[in-house]
Amino acid sequence: MRIFYGRPLTLLALLTALFAAADVTAQCTDPCLMRDGLENEYSVAASDAEAARFLNQATFGATATDIAAVRSQGIGGWLSQQFALQPTLARPFLESVARVRHDADRTLSQDDRIHRWYDTAVKAPDQLRQKMAYALGQIIVASDRNDGLSGEVLQMAEWNDLLVRNAFGNYRQLLQEASFSPVMGRYLTHLRNRRYELNPTFTTQTGPPVTYTITGYVADNNGSEPDENYAREIMQLFSVGLLSRNPDFSLIDIDPGTPGVQTQSTYDQQMIRTLARVFTGLAFDCNPTTTVQGITVRQNCTGTRNTDAPPTPACTGTECRFYNRTNLFGQSPPRARLPTVNADSSLIHPDWYRPMVCYPHYHDNGRDVDRFQLSGQGPTNPVATTINPGVTIPAGAPERTKSLILSDTLLATEQEFQPGVSKETVLNCSPSTGQNILTASQRAECIAYCEDGIHAAVDLLFYHPNLPPMVARQLILRFVSSNPSPQYIERVAQRFINDGNGVRGNLASTLDAVLTDSEARQPFAGQFGKPREPLLRLISVWRHFGAISGGNTCRNASGGSTVGNGNIACWGSGSPQTAFLQRPLGANSVFNFYEPDYQPPGAIADAGLFAPEFQIINENAAILAANDQYRYICESYGSDNCNGAFAATPSTNVAHIPPAILDALPGMACGSDVVNGCSGVEDMNLIEALNLRMLGGLMSGQVAAPALCSDPGNFGMKSVLHNLLKCGLIGNLGQTGGTAGRDARRRKALYLIHLISISPEFAHQR
Repeated sequence: MRIFYGRPLTLLALLTALFAAADVTAQCTDPCLMRDGLENEYSVAASDAEAARFLNQATFGATATDIAAVRSQGIGGWLSQQFALQPTLARPFLESVARVRHDADRTLSQDDRIHRWYDTAVKAPDQLRQKMAYALGQIIVASDRNDGLSGEVLQMAEWNDLLVRNAFGNYRQLLQEASFSPVMGRYLTHLRNRRYELNPTFTTQTGPPVTYTITGYVADNNGSEPDENYAREIMQLFSVGLLSRNPDFSLIDIDPGTPGVQTQSTYDQQMIRTLARVFTGLAFDCNPTTTVQGITVRQNCTGTRNTDAPPTPACTGTECRFYNRTNLFGQSPPRARLPTVNADSSLIHPDWYRPMVCYPHYHDNGRDVDRFQLSGQGPTNPVATTINPGVTIPAGAPERTKSLILSDTLLATEQEFQPGVSKETVLNCSPSTGQNILTASQRAECIAYCEDGIHAAVDLLFYHPNLPPMVARQLILRFVSSNPSPQYIERVAQRFINDGNGVRGNLASTLDAVLTDSEARQPFAGQFGKPREPLLRLISVWRHFGAISGGNTCRNASGGSTVGNGNIACWGSGSPQTAFLQRPLGANSVFNFYEPDYQPPGAIADAGLFAPEFQIINENAAILAANDQYRYICESYGSDNCNGAFAATPSTNVAHIPPAILDALPGMACGSDVVNGCSGVEDMNLIEALNLRMLGGLMSGQVAAPALCSDPGNFGMKSVLHNLLKCGLIGNLGQTGGTAGRDARRRKALYLIHLISISPEFAHQR
């Protein structure tokens, strides 16, 4: 039986009203950051409620332990401790599971990765880092919904770990690692991206001297220009955005006389086309023999795939990228073979997730024409070369040098990218006869030219003045508020520009500014915050109340179960997108689950406000999510309705809140006889305990007469919950003495948790 307390439309209407009332201007008139010029005004949480509210922004959910830590250490002390914790990673753990399954001829699935993510989000000590990685994954997006990545469990786990490792690092390093990541290369298709290749046709005259005459050109690679996908998205979504902005994220007007009308684009199609030439020549590395979890995985760097015998390479190291470039550039790394089945297992060669490397032949090196240097060198010898009159380069051939200019009125001069010296007349990095035509130092120079060009492009974007406000606003949206004031954005952007030690892009310092800013920490007045993401509502309930995973029989996408999943902790469905329209690292597109500038039609849009999460919240989704919340809270205790026995370790395949944690909540110890219910004081103690943990003490209303079912002085959400608890739908649920009475009280607590978790007030993170 399903019981719905209010229509989903009511939830949407209330959230709409909350956001429509929002004040987008700063709430602070006096100096907010300093008190008496000495100390941050909000460095100490003055109450458990303030600590819980901070933790509900900074983590996946406040716990009693973390509330006590913030109270004792202060917000700054807690942040410092979190910044110092080692990262909890996914790939090494999943590799260890894959090793066990390898011996049993079984493989991993994306469900396993999702369960590992649940386990980390709920239980890992490095909560701030994990929450930051989750936020960064919605800014720099790669998704397992992509056909090429849907079956790549360990690759997606490594992408998760890349975000986790860089969560407190530098944004420039994150952009660089993303650019070289084979996950991003597969997702945004710059893996094996090739330059526009022209090869001459020529006639030869024997000498002496031998001479060559170019008679025309043939375009290799089907005459295709480089793929522009990554070049476009690294600018539009990962760094500078579409339009030039001030430090407070407001648009720069070309004509101040017509505000908001004439804006300036940061780049155009030609800039995308030019930047695409930089991201060419990248493909998987080749390391011949690697041991993964004790299993040898071999790769033949002569390009012939053979995982059953040791390789016999005719090249070693980087020289293979020249001598054997055609085979290796198109080759994917091998997988470990299952022991008794002629099939590959989930264990993969580390080259699958190691950074991509440059193959200079396929990288745009500033030359229009391969094989010939028009200054006078032929195919193999420095002899005369001529071009027949009337020979033209086919349409679409790029200019000889890469020069990218991003326009911005904030700059005294244009920002220009021009990586090093063009190889047009200096060095041919793709000779036709293989490695012998290049010395070791020349090969190193060609590789450096490719890598340095990518580094220079990342620098161009990293030092662009649009980047600080872009990152600042995105992080504020993910952690604190959908509608930050311009002043809030600018203060965070300034920390991104300079962390106090002259370092630009320090993400730990930037996040500190997001969470400790006066606008984030000032007392809540009903007009601040953001919608909670649907999936995070479930995660926060699990974390608030110390949920633990079920057994090792995991629920699969169809609702059945798959038996024998090793030591993967099972939390429920591995496909949360069915009910919650989200899955970790599973956005439908590079634009994330929702866009940061989304404005729901109606009151929110009319007020000029934003509510990004509403792009995936609707009446149908609200019902599905409410049902799943109910199931995950109650299923471990029988028939999806909490009516079963409260065993200490229920034998189910979904997570549950342990009975001991329920019993420890204030207001739960009512004695063994609850025929007439607990006292009004005990009922209110339970409600306030849930209010503190889940809502940061910000639940609406009051109960003036807790001993009564209703009273004119009772109002708001507290009154509704009190009436339900004492006299309403759950007032007399299974009330008998002894163990049954204790279980009835537990059942009521679970119902209250569910009611709060689907309420409009909980849906609004404050």
